[in-house]
Amino acid sequence: MRGHQSLSGEIGHMTVNPIDGPLCNCGNRGCFEAMVSASRQRELADDARKKGEQSLLFCEGWMEDFDLAKVCELAGRGDQVCCRLIDDVARWFAVGLGNIILTNDPELIVIQGQYVKAGDCFLKRVREGIRRIGLPDVEKTVRIEFSTLDERRGVIGGAAFVISDFFAKRLSFKEKE
Repeated sequence: MRGHQSLSGEIGHMTVNPIDGPLCNCGNRGCFEAMVSASRQRELADDARKKGEQSLLFCEGWMEDFDLAKVCELAGRGDQVCCRLIDDVARWFAVGLGNIILTNDPELIVIQGQYVKAGDCFLKRVREGIRRIGLPDVEKTVRIEFSTLDERRGVIGGAAFVISDFFAKRLSFKEKE
């Protein structure tokens, strides 16, 4: 399924916070991608630091190499700033994925990229958030898992697309004969 303008599946630019969401690279405000970006999480952490809040994230120099996995590690150690960051990004993931579940009813959602490093701490919060969103009578049995493909995901996805496209064209050609 590609859609009329080949935009089907562009969930990153689905607007989830149009009122006070950050500006996205596409020019819109509050896109899913912008709400869950590492740069937004870094800005929230920096705001907490400027307000004088205490966090191991600031003390151990992890702001220079900001990473969600580090934030999750510190949240697991009880760091309140990091707990709020994880809760924030998980909340926006739940909103975005909850909308996808309600519109597409998938069996499986695979999360890839930097969030894979965040581990179960993050995934648990996302799943809890999704359970609270949507129609109360609809049982959400969708599986949400992390990708296991690491850096290979782009190459494998590209190869799968080429193969799929090849066979789709071949079948279409045979139907015309």
